Amino acid sequence: MQATAWKDSKVITAYLPAGTNTLRLTTSTTTGTILIDELKLTELSSPVYQAENATTANQAEVSNWAGFNGTGFIKVGATNGSYLEFSNVYAPIATSATLKIRYTADTDGGRPCDLYVNNTFIQSLFTVRAYWNDWKEQTTQSINLNAGMNTIKFVVNNSIPNGPNIDQFECITTIVPVSVNKNISELTLSSSTQILVAAGTTLTLDNSPAQSISKIILTPTAKLSLGSNTITTSNGVVLQSDATGTATLTGNNAVPNATVQQYVTAGRNWYVSPSVTLAAYSTLNRGKGGVDGIVEWDEENKEWDNVT
Repeated sequence: MQATAWKDSKVITAYLPAGTNTLRLTTSTTTGTILIDELKLTELSSPVYQAENATTANQAEVSNWAGFNGTGFIKVGATNGSYLEFSNVYAPIATSATLKIRYTADTDGGRPCDLYVNNTFIQSLFTVRAYWNDWKEQTTQSINLNAGMNTIKFVVNNSIPNGPNIDQFECITTIVPVSVNKNISELTLSSSTQILVAAGTTLTLDNSPAQSISKIILTPTAKLSLGSNTITTSNGVVLQSDATGTATLTGNNAVPNATVQQYVTAGRNWYVSPSVTLAAYSTLNRGKGGVDGIVEWDEENKEWDNVT
C-alpha cells in the first residue's frame, strides 16, 4: 500500500475470522519508506469479489470493454472445462445466500457456464445474450454457504465453446453484522435476518415489540441488552463462549428460546443446556433421568451428577 500524500489511500478487501487478527503491511521495494497515519476497517455486509483476483484456467484478464469495476475483467476460457474459481468466499456462520454476478456474453443464447458451490452443481448461468459493451447482472438461486471459507466456481459448458466475460459478483446473505454498539432500530431487518454481534459489542433492544427475525448470534463477550423489551426470533438467540469469555443477556425480560454454547478446555466434555422458558423454569426437572435433566461433570470421580 503506497501513499503520496496524507489524503491518498488504497482500499483492499480482506476476510477476517472472528476474534483477534493480525494485519501486516510490508514494502515491495528495498528503498524508501511509507508513512502510515491510520488504518480503518469497514465491515461489508455484502462483499464484492472481483474476477481478476480469482483462480482461472484457459482464460485472460482483459480490459478492452469499458464499464468494468476493479482493474479489469476475466474472459473465461476458450474450451469447455475452462473455469473461474473463487476459493475465498467467506461466511462468518453457515447461511443461505445469493450471488449477483456482473457479466457480458455477446452470443445468441448467451455463453452458458455451470455454477458450483463447494464442488456441488447449482445451476447453469449466462444463457441470455448481453452485448460486450452492455454489462448485465444475473442473480443466482439460493445457495448454502458453510461457516468459514467457501469455493465458488464457474465452469464453461456450451456448444461454442466459449465463456462469458465476468467482472465481479456480490455475495448477498441474510446476515446483518454488528461490530459497534447499536440499537436494533438502526438495523434493516426482515423475517430471515440473522444478526451477528461481534465480540465486545452491545446490541440494545430499543423498541417493543421488536420486528420478528430469524436469529441473533452473540459471539463471545458480546451482549444483548433487553431492557423491558422483547425479541421474537424464529430460530432463537445463541450465546457463544470461548476462552475469552461468554456472551451475556441483560435486562428484566425473558428470551423464550436461548441456547448457550458452553466452552470448556481441551480434554473435557461439551454440553448444551436444554431450552428454558420463563414459564417452565421453576418446574424444570434437574435430575439426570428426566427429559430436561441438567447434570454436571464431577472431575474427581469422573462421573455425571445431578444438579441440586
